[in-house]
Amino acid sequence: MKALETIQISCRWNEEIRCFELSGSTHPSSWVSPLLAWHEETFYGTMIDIEDDIVRLSPWQALTLFALRPHSRFSVIEWADEFTARLEEWARHIWNGLGERRFLPDAPLWKNTGGAWSEAGRTRWRSTDDDPDPFVATWRSLAIADWLSRDPELRVIWGEIVRAYPLIASPSGQWTGTEDDWLEQIGWLGDRPPFTVGLRLVEPSEEGDVWTLEAVLIAVDDSVITPASDIPRAWRPYASSIQRAIRRICAIVPCLTPGRVCGRNCLMKKRGVFCPKTA
Repeated sequence: MKALETIQISCRWNEEIRCFELSGSTHPSSWVSPLLAWHEETFYGTMIDIEDDIVRLSPWQALTLFALRPHSRFSVIEWADEFTARLEEWARHIWNGLGERRFLPDAPLWKNTGGAWSEAGRTRWRSTDDDPDPFVATWRSLAIADWLSRDPELRVIWGEIVRAYPLIASPSGQWTGTEDDWLEQIGWLGDRPPFTVGLRLVEPSEEGDVWTLEAVLIAVDDSVITPASDIPRAWRPYASSIQRAIRRICAIVPCLTPGRVCGRNCLMKKRGVFCPKTA
């Protein structure tokens, strides 16, 4: 089928209001319909913001436009400049990464921006791969946040995630763990361990000996409390989670130092006092 017209489109990024602005050689009324004929995110071109011959698209709307190019078959869409052409390349990079789940919440940004991602639109995301341009990371992050905030079903799902994993909605100022710690605690790495790691004060067996702190594993239903040195068989796949939890405890309370392989943490060892349980 032969196309009836060729349409040239330019696009620029408006950092101030964080949107993409499309323009053509003529008024948008002459090219919006063929350009967005099959674009669901703008309800096929009927729900868009037009001002001063500029069509504004949100990050998610622009991503789906450039990645999928849902235009009319009766028109040929050409990008009028190099930046606009590169947007298509970058959009496909982002889109393919989303489809293959090669992205994850951006832990450093959560930490550095104060956390509290209780609303879907506040989330920020990064790729597990290298991006072709620094702007791609910004676009991906804003597009996913835009998508989560626009879709009612996804907003409900995000609310369920926040309730199940409240850390993601908490302020980040006191967080001392690593990125893997954080991803585990918000459920990104799969189900959290069926237990928590805590400390138990252990009374010495003989009078005059020092008291020690022992790392213990506590089942979420409190049905089991066991020393971290004696991990139940069913919990052994979570050994790395236990190690991360003990590192977090030591980071929060610097006076605690890891004991030997027994898994105990001795309060006195740091102070040079002999402890028979960790010696």
